[in-house]
Amino acid sequence: PDGQQDGLGSWGEPGALNSGMPEFLRLFHLETSMWQRTERAALNLASQLDSGDFVLGPRLATGSLRVCAELLRLQRQREEESSFVSSALLPVSAMWKNLTDKPLRAKVSWDSHLFALRCIRRRLSGNSAQVAGELAEDEEARADLPAELCESATDKTLLSIAELIAYVDMERLFPNWSALLIRALLLVKATGPSSSSNADRAREAFSQAFARSPLVQKLVWCHPPIVPPAWLADVASHPDASKAMLRVLGHYREMSAQEFCDLAENVLLSEFLSWQHCHATVLCSELANDIVGACMDAGRKARASRSGSNGKDSEGVV
Repeated sequence: PDGQQDGLGSWGEPGALNSGMPEFLRLFHLETSMWQRTERAALNLASQLDSGDFVLGPRLATGSLRVCAELLRLQRQREEESSFVSSALLPVSAMWKNLTDKPLRAKVSWDSHLFALRCIRRRLSGNSAQVAGELAEDEEARADLPAELCESATDKTLLSIAELIAYVDMERLFPNWSALLIRALLLVKATGPSSSSNADRAREAFSQAFARSPLVQKLVWCHPPIVPPAWLADVASHPDASKAMLRVLGHYREMSAQEFCDLAENVLLSEFLSWQHCHATVLCSELANDIVGACMDAGRKARASRSGSNGKDSEGVV
């Protein structure tokens, strides 16, 4: 119906195209309205499908970001509404349909996790890298993200796919995927309403993926750091954590006194000190000697400053 407003946008008002607007605006309005109507028609069709026919796969992943998010929401809604018995019978129903109904036979079927990752990957690559065939696309969807694609993703791109992250199972992620989505979760945390839950998901994913992902490790020692250095306390038992700590401490002169004291006392001395790799990597390093010397020098200067102030006060009293 005309004038209707929903999650996919406005359908437009009758006669809006004949209001004397410039030609380029008229064409833009017409194209936008066409895509909105097409998206709504596709979603209405999907909502009418039987659960056995509603299959997330490569063909549906080619839709717009809004359509992909709506399809994932619809899939989750169906999963929540289905009973245990109907859920148990779905694989049998799908198998029977594939055997008897060749036109509806699906070569590739994804769960919400893989579908969301595929949709995200398409946005990262700008749809430039087309994979030949559904089976090849399925193989790519089940593989890790190339490191260069992960590191080249901009904050703007990551914010645009924020809605899809809710459907990703962080425990099933490959190493590079973990690094990318930790970044995305922290960006959403900084701008979105559900900041605490996103930060918690990012921290949990960091601790789970740290040992097997160099890109996740880089998030804490890059400059400026993307994740808080305090998160190293969660992975202190791993030898690479001491290497990351050493890199973080390398910027100690750029930290505030409060930041450095919190890192040294609450993370290094409290969590790392009992591990042998900390002694070999951090405490026995030249950097540790430099930090100790800088702290002692700062202490001497502070005492000298206080002594000078006391002397001036005494002279003033005399």
